Amino acid sequence: MAAGDEVVLRIGQDLADLVEAGRAADLHHAASNAYLLLHGAVNRYLVEAAAALAERERLSQGGARADAAGRIADLHELLPNPLTGT
Repeated sequence: MAAGDEVVLRIGQDLADLVEAGRAADLHHAASNAYLLLHGAVNRYLVEAAAALAERERLSQGGARADAAGRIADLHELLPNPLTGT
C-alpha cells in the first residue's frame, strides 16, 4: 500500500477500535461505498474527485484517476467485507 506500513497499522488499529465500539455496520457501509466508487453506480464521483485532484496537484487526468482509485482500493482492502463480515 502506498501509505506505508506504519500508516496501515494505525488504520488497522483505528478500524479495530471502531468494531469494539459497536460501529462495524458503519465500516461495512464504508466498504460498500468504496466498492461502488471503484466498480459501481457512483463511479462518477471517482471521476469528479480525480478531476479535482488533477487540477489541485497539476496531474494528468489519467494519473489523478489512477492515484485516487489506488487510494480507494487500498482503503477498501483494509475495511471489513460487508458480505462476510470479516
